[in-house]
Amino acid sequence: MTKAFRTNNHTSRKLKQSIYASYVDSKLVPTKYRGDSSEQTQNLDYGDEEISNQIEKFILNPYFAPLMAPDLSGVAPAFVVTAEFDVLRDDGLMYAQRMKDTGVDVVVYNSPGSIHGFLLWGGAMPKYADADHTIDMFVKYAKKQFK
Repeated sequence: MTKAFRTNNHTSRKLKQSIYASYVDSKLVPTKYRGDSSEQTQNLDYGDEEISNQIEKFILNPYFAPLMAPDLSGVAPAFVVTAEFDVLRDDGLMYAQRMKDTGVDVVVYNSPGSIHGFLLWGGAMPKYADADHTIDMFVKYAKKQFK
């Protein structure tokens, strides 16, 4: 099953050809973060129907994955923080771009050298010192939004 997820074969062919595929299109990710996606895209016409049927009710639910909402217009202004070494980084970047595309005011910050959950560590670990900077940026953003 791990290989199916790693090679983007955890979803069915039908799902890969649906409107949902456009919500997670790598073109929504800034070029500098795309890297080599040849392994992930080599089997776009194939997928594991059984795995897909088990996970679709979760991964397509916008309450679980806001990126999957069909319409993001009218979403509140957002400050989106991603971490350079986070498996969810691209999801955050795609979500931010989709919001921008509908006219939502979005500020995006990708924390260099950070991992998922880096804000929890704060300045406690020198490796994640960017947490304090990120929090400061958010506070300034929030103050501006709520004036």
